[in-house]
Order: sequence, then structure tokens, then C-alpha cells
Amino acid sequence: MLPKLKKEIKKPNFDYFFLLLLLMVGAALRLANLDGITFGHDQARDAYRIRSIVKDKDFKLLGPETDIPGVHHGPLFYYLVALPYVLFKGDPRAPVILVIFINLLGVPLIYFTSLKIFKNRLVALLSSLLYTFSYEVFEVSRWLSNPSPSLITLLLFFLGLWLWIERDKRWWLFTSIGLGLSIQFQFVFVYLFGLAVLIFFLFCPKVKSGEWLRLLLALFLILSSFVIAEFKFKFMTTKVLVSFVSIQKSHFLPIVEYFDHYLNSLARTLIDNIFAWNTVFALFLFLFAIFYLYKYVEKSEKRALDFTVLWFFSTAPLYAFSIGTVFTTYLNMGIALASFVLLARFIEKLISRKNFLLGLTLLTLSFAGNSTLILPTFKRGTTLSAPSKSHYLKNEKRVVDYMYREANGQPFSFCSVTAPLFNNVVWSYVFETYGEAKYGYLPFWSGPTQEEFDYLPPDKEHVNLRFLLVESVPLAAGGARITRLHENLVSQIIERQEFDGIEIEKRLLLNDEDREETKKKFFMEMTVEQAGDWQALTKDPRYSCFH
Repeated sequence: MLPKLKKEIKKPNFDYFFLLLLLMVGAALRLANLDGITFGHDQARDAYRIRSIVKDKDFKLLGPETDIPGVHHGPLFYYLVALPYVLFKGDPRAPVILVIFINLLGVPLIYFTSLKIFKNRLVALLSSLLYTFSYEVFEVSRWLSNPSPSLITLLLFFLGLWLWIERDKRWWLFTSIGLGLSIQFQFVFVYLFGLAVLIFFLFCPKVKSGEWLRLLLALFLILSSFVIAEFKFKFMTTKVLVSFVSIQKSHFLPIVEYFDHYLNSLARTLIDNIFAWNTVFALFLFLFAIFYLYKYVEKSEKRALDFTVLWFFSTAPLYAFSIGTVFTTYLNMGIALASFVLLARFIEKLISRKNFLLGLTLLTLSFAGNSTLILPTFKRGTTLSAPSKSHYLKNEKRVVDYMYREANGQPFSFCSVTAPLFNNVVWSYVFETYGEAKYGYLPFWSGPTQEEFDYLPPDKEHVNLRFLLVESVPLAAGGARITRLHENLVSQIIERQEFDGIEIEKRLLLNDEDREETKKKFFMEMTVEQAGDWQALTKDPRYSCFH
């Protein structure tokens, strides 16, 4: 049986069948439970901006905000997902499907990349297998956010670098497209410029002047939105980055803290992609795999291994900075891709050295570990991109259905305490695209005036039925206490419901006389804590749901 299987695997047509099978299985996994996707503040904000591009012809030069105020990602993601948003009337599941199929391109692309690097079909097939069943790749593929397509663009970039080393004349095309698009989707990937320079000095690839010219021209075209935006906004990004770099000179992490932070991040990447069972073991297993490969690798493969290991450790310098970006999951997406190629090469080396059982065991453990992370998401929803269950689309729809059901066709108002505070962009969008489409009318918004996205009618007439919505996230805890204090003075609770991290209070507005009486009683019996909350409310009336 085993010799027959080996014979089949040796046939080139087997590769195409295997990749097609992976694409089918990968699509089935990623398309399941689309209501379990994350739809939080960033997703709703981007959806409204895309609407303004389409309806108002308000074309964007700046993309989503970064962790550095004044610096933005490129706007390409807005234009990429605009069409499915339009075709499916704002349903956020439509652009997620597009992102899923974009990231599925990584299955054949990582096969081609690893085949080019190690010239080994089994390594290429195993790399594709690991990519398909990676928990992080699975989650990123279902994440409606600008970094998501970077899985593909990063692969293109590293493929371009290897073709450069191999003196393939197409290197400039893959490198420029991969680098330019990666920066468009996620500005922090600008660090890849430095990696390209390092590759040039370490591997000394020959470059013709015409190739440099084509590379720079292609990069300029892809990144032209940044150039135009700099002129339009008076070099805002340049000024911010110069200031940021000058400040960061005195904010390097101590060496011990740096290594601790970096190794933890590396281990976390391996847990989410390679070996989910134990963080320390995952890290030591991978370091051992690299050591083993260097010991037994053929001389002809030494350069390929050097390149892939450099790829794997390429984000290490970034962890010297004490900035928020290095704490994010997407920073190591390129590292995850390198880990698939390295583990595939390690398993193939074990098999070629007659350690078939050990190689199969490692592959099985990796597959089983990722499965234990992926399978629960079919019931609960995504986790890497969701800070709280309250940001699952399915729970937001349940909340909207509850409010409309309780209103029974009558007008009602609602107010929300969310993270960020005083911002109802998520609920405004869900009510508009789901609630109004299903029930035929919108609720009134009884909270503070919205600065950027104010699409729900204000509760000027103070309708009788009102709902207070509180997300169970730490950032909203203080705001919830203050808001409830004031809401208790103007309305009474009829019912309280909880939907996986979202608490809903159904309330009825008190009449003028009862409100005055309740307020007098409150001031007579007010505790020290309540006095502090009342003072906070007085200073910032945005906590109030009665204006």
C-alpha cells in the first residue's frame, strides 16, 4: 500500500489534484458560520467610508488609521471590498467571502514559492497543507480588515526576493507588487525595504539598471496614493514619522525585556500556526528543527535554508521598539508563512532520512493542534480578531432582533455604551443594513451626537420605549456605571437580557413629574461613589442617554 502511494505522489499530476482538494476543503472551512465573523468599530467605520466613496464619490487618499496618530494605511482595501459591499447592499459577509478567496490563492502560491526555494515537490505540498489548516491563516482569511490580504502580498514579496537571488529576470515584478501592496494594506510592512537591502548585501544578487528602473516605477505607481496624500496634506505623515523616530531613540526596550517580548511573540505565532499544544515546546521544537536542517542539509540547499531562516526571523529588529504595533497579531504574518516552509522542509528531511514515523507524527500533531483551535470557531465565532464576543456579527443581529421584537412595530430609541466610548458606529450600521431591511424602520438614537458617523435619527421627541445596550468589555465598564446612574433617573427597567457579552435593558421613560421626584430622592440618598459618577456626568454630558 505504502509503495503504491509513494508512486502516485511522484506523479506531477498528483500535485494539481492535491492543491485542488486543499482549495475545496479550505473554502468549505472558511465559508462556514459567516455570521461568526468579527464586526466591530473598525469594520463599521470602514464600511461607512466605502459607502461615501461609492455614493458620494468621496474618493479616499488615506486608508484606515494606524497606531501612530497621523499615519494611515493605504486606501486600497476600501476599493478592494467596495464592489461586494455594493452588490450585497452593505452585508459585511460579502466582502469577507472575497477576502477568503483572495487568501485561498495562498495555497498554490506557497506551493510555487517553496518549490522554487527548495526544488522539492514534497516540501511544496506540505507547505500548502500547513497553510490550508493553519489556525491563524484561517482566522485572518475571515477577518474583514486591511491586513488580511497581506498573506498573499507577503508571499509575492518573498518569492520576488528569492527570484532575485536566483537571478530570475521576473524578480522585480513579484518584489514590487508584493512590497507595494503589502504597504498599502498594512503600513508597518514598510520595514520590508530594510529586509530587501539586507538581502542585497548578504546574497549579492546582480541587478541590471533596467530592472532597478522597472522596480522603482512599479513601486511608485502602487504607492502613489501615499505620495499624493503627502502633497495634499502638507507632508503630514513625513512630519509625524520624523517626530516618532526621534522620540523612539530613547524608547528602546532593555535587552532582557526585548528578548522576552520577541520570544513570546514568536512562540505565539508558532502556537497559532504550527503546534498548539504547548508554547515552550513549540518554540524549542522549531529552533531544534532549524538546527537539524543546518546539520543535515545538502550544500546545494544551504543558500535556500539561509534565505528561509532570515525570512523567519525578519521581524526581530522591530521588537526593540516600545510601540503598540509590535503587540499586534498581524505583524508576524510573514513569519507564519516562513514557518510553513521550514517545517515542511524539516518533515521532508526526516522522511528522507528514514524517520517517516516521526515526520508523520509531527504533521499529525500540527494538524490536530490547529483543528482544536479552528473547530470551536464554527460555534462561537472568530477569536484572533475579536476582543469580545459582543463583536460577533451573529450576536449583534440577535440584539437587533430582540429590540425590534420587543418594540412590536412601535417607535423606540436606544443608547449604547461601547468601546470606544460615545461611538455608535457599529450599531448604526447594523440597524441600517440589517434592522431596517428586515423590519422596515429605524430606531431613534438617544445617545450623544456622533462626530463622524451620525446616520440614525436623534431622539428629539423622547419616545416612551427605550433600550440601553452595554458591551461587556473592560473599556466600557466605567462608562456603563455612569450611564446607568443617569438613565435610572429618567427611565425604569422593565426587562434585562444578555446576549453573549451584550447586555440589553428594556426601559420605559418616566414622565416629567416622576423624573423630578426620582432625582430629588437620588440627591438625598447619594453615596460617595455615586457623587463621583455624577460629577463625571456633569463634566461630560456624553454619558447621558437623555438630551
